[in-house]
Amino acid sequence: MNKRTVIMLCCFVGILQAARAQQDTLPRWQISLHYGASIPLQKFGSMDVFDAQSGFAKTGSSRGLEAGYRLGRVWGLSLMLDNETHKVENHTVSNSLNSINQNTAYFYGSSPWRMGKALLGVFGEFPMGSGGHWEWTIGANAGALVTSIPSVWILEGSPSTGAPTPNGSGGYDGTYATDNGKTRMTFAYDGHLGLRFVIEKVFFDLRGDYTGASLNIPYAKTSLGSQVAAGQQPIAYGTTGSGSSTQSINSVNVTLGLGLMF
Repeated sequence: MNKRTVIMLCCFVGILQAARAQQDTLPRWQISLHYGASIPLQKFGSMDVFDAQSGFAKTGSSRGLEAGYRLGRVWGLSLMLDNETHKVENHTVSNSLNSINQNTAYFYGSSPWRMGKALLGVFGEFPMGSGGHWEWTIGANAGALVTSIPSVWILEGSPSTGAPTPNGSGGYDGTYATDNGKTRMTFAYDGHLGLRFVIEKVFFDLRGDYTGASLNIPYAKTSLGSQVAAGQQPIAYGTTGSGSSTQSINSVNVTLGLGLMF
């Protein structure tokens, strides 16, 4: 074995030892809380009353808890639990329904979309510069989404009064309603890109998550669905409808987070 080979082997061993020492000094675990806005995309945020895949979702809130275990300097495994809430754009839908029948005003109401996700995945952290305070972060996760299907009601009223018309029993005539409290579970995925600032073992981060899922649900349990056809009134109250619709649930969540490494 010549002198050059010995020098190369010594350098290689030194690099390995330095890498191992750096890895041993890094905290293995991290946990963080995130909160921010959830922006509905595609069909989930559509306001088309004639489309069975319209979700009528408004921009809502996102909150989450994420735990991670570092496998090396860059990569690790993560568990993410989060929750989204989206109110439904009732006023816009009411105006769309009013164009169906000029003699009747429709007043649309709905409970919000409420959903939770439990996802497993991987994350990566890439330091910026030599200061050790700034990092780019990426991640990909997959798992389960559970959501409550919004309950919906459409009340008939008078265009002149601008209000639902009371009936003899003290209530209001409804043309459409869905069951309340029904939930569905489906597969969901999430990918994120973030920027992190680290102070000792505490970090702050700004991240954007793209999350997606797809539900197959009966027409009568959609947020409105295609029970309304062009030129026709909404389906009669108590009628369940037939068939099913694939409801996409896509959103971008922009959140701020606070975390701890240990």
